[in-house]
Amino acid sequence: MELSDNLKGISGFISWNDNLWAHNDRDDRNIYALNPSDGSITQHFTLDPAFRARHEWEDMAQDKDFIYIGDMGNNARGNRRDLHILRIGKEGIRHGDLKVDTIFYSYSDQVNFHPIFPNTTRFDCEAMLVSGNSIYLFTKQWIGGQTSVYSVPKSPGSHQAMLKSTNHVGGMITGATCYKDSNIVVLCGYTFFLQPFLLVLSDFRGNNFFSGSRLKIQLDLPFHQVEGITTSDGVRYFISNERSYLPKVHKSQKIHLTDLERYMD
Repeated sequence: MELSDNLKGISGFISWNDNLWAHNDRDDRNIYALNPSDGSITQHFTLDPAFRARHEWEDMAQDKDFIYIGDMGNNARGNRRDLHILRIGKEGIRHGDLKVDTIFYSYSDQVNFHPIFPNTTRFDCEAMLVSGNSIYLFTKQWIGGQTSVYSVPKSPGSHQAMLKSTNHVGGMITGATCYKDSNIVVLCGYTFFLQPFLLVLSDFRGNNFFSGSRLKIQLDLPFHQVEGITTSDGVRYFISNERSYLPKVHKSQKIHLTDLERYMD
């Protein structure tokens, strides 16, 4: 489904309260409610200027009481010291009175903050989900086709993101989702040649997401820069791509629906 030009930089993505919710990756401090049938914008809420996207909002996650927005894009120089996650109360969204606080974090294994060449860092991140008392970050490693998983307490304050594992995925992870308390996590991403894929993680132990089965599914969406993924039932998954302009290949911002029922056994 086609999306409004207001969402040409769509990045974060969740399903909540009978709507899809999304935000752009930069230069926009709005969160948007979308009709899941056609992708049209039904509402939008503007965050206070103090919480505007100073760098890059990359993903959205949720628990029962809060929505989380990760300002964690770090691909330009790899040396950000102000990485953080905004926590927005769902009750405030329901009543049009947004309550926002901040979770600051740094990576436990990053000791060098000298600027490096763009798109070479292993401390860029575009995917996260919430489980239990923690937020789990899945890094987008530009070299080597790996992702590292970190955990951060989901309470406001300043924390270290603790490294849990590093895993080969054959591309760059850009979104993550799980359905309630199911033992299934689905990541989205793309290869270095912009071939989108899903990575289904299941039967894992605790929150060691890569300890169980892995299934990689190639999506028939060549040259689409997929950015977000969410589900409302654990079977049908909504996948977003931002607008992109490649030589001779122009892709508009869209939402795609993929049914994973045949893989769930």
